[in-house]
Amino acid sequence: MRIKKLKLLNFRNYTEKEFEFKEKINLISGANGSGKSSLLEAIHILSLGRSFRTSVDQTLVHRHENQLFLHGIFQAYDDRIVDIKFGLEQKKTIKINDAAIPRLSDLIGRIPIILFLDKDIDILEGPPSGRRRFLDLLFSQIDPEYLMNLVQYHKILDQRNHYLKSNHQDPLLMETLNQNLVLSGVKIIQLRMQYIGEFTGSLSRVLAQYDDPQLPAVQLQYRSSVFPDYKINRYDMDILSSCFHSQLLETRLREEKYKYTLIGPHRDDLFFLNQDGSRLVDYSSRGERRLFMLFVKFAEMEFISCYKKDPAIVLMDDILLELDKKNKDFITDSIAKITCQSFITTVDENDYQNLPDKNMIQL
Repeated sequence: MRIKKLKLLNFRNYTEKEFEFKEKINLISGANGSGKSSLLEAIHILSLGRSFRTSVDQTLVHRHENQLFLHGIFQAYDDRIVDIKFGLEQKKTIKINDAAIPRLSDLIGRIPIILFLDKDIDILEGPPSGRRRFLDLLFSQIDPEYLMNLVQYHKILDQRNHYLKSNHQDPLLMETLNQNLVLSGVKIIQLRMQYIGEFTGSLSRVLAQYDDPQLPAVQLQYRSSVFPDYKINRYDMDILSSCFHSQLLETRLREEKYKYTLIGPHRDDLFFLNQDGSRLVDYSSRGERRLFMLFVKFAEMEFISCYKKDPAIVLMDDILLELDKKNKDFITDSIAKITCQSFITTVDENDYQNLPDKNMIQL
């Protein structure tokens, strides 16, 4: 998958601008505030329907304008033209090849994308919600069933939390909500376990190429709020469902006190562990964590390629910050070898002078 052309109208600081891109490396250079990150953001919105910088769509509209328009021509085995339009008082509309799609989720996975930002180090350092978002976005792009169950789960979760806050006493309704929550929640847990195991393999292969004792082998461990003993056989549907349902009943009194659902995939976590079982985040420098997260992105490329015939588009924003020369050289050499179309922002073109056949975009 690659994007050939991009048109921006009243988007961020762009009033009207068109870009054409190369098949492999596109290096976007410019001063701070020149619109480098906004260009990546536009590609991200066309691929996933949402920004990585804000959840308020209206802030994306150029000042003094009422609506924006994004147009992208993507090419894989066929051309896919994606148009997105919305405004200050206009609902977002998304069209693929001139056909409107009714739901945002219908866009996810059609144009696989991988994003690296400075704040992605928070996946290691921050709260579990960031690690869950990381898993959900990655797995939703390769598996429509995962995305469907995730959407359904959160819909039921919202209904159940609303019930808990309402102080209603309707045992039959609560039991129905419990059964539906278990049905979609168990499938999410099963698929997470499966895909985390496969992704760990991709990450191990990437780390092996680096071959540096300062960055040891790392294992990913999924911790379920439903199953505290993480060694339980979570691939058995009946065992999972029974355990989840009984846990919901056991936590009912606590949930009535706190007014929200206390267990389920929405409360789970992902641990990045060294071989001795210690957390990577507890025994690494910030530079090592940044380097590790770059390796995670390379592993995402391999992982997605196992499931999608179209390789992902890679967006990287100031990826060489806090890296020494050795690691900068390793990362740029690795970028030169990848087959995905990549977009890299920088304020210093000299960091990438050895990249072959790059398309320079000066802003």
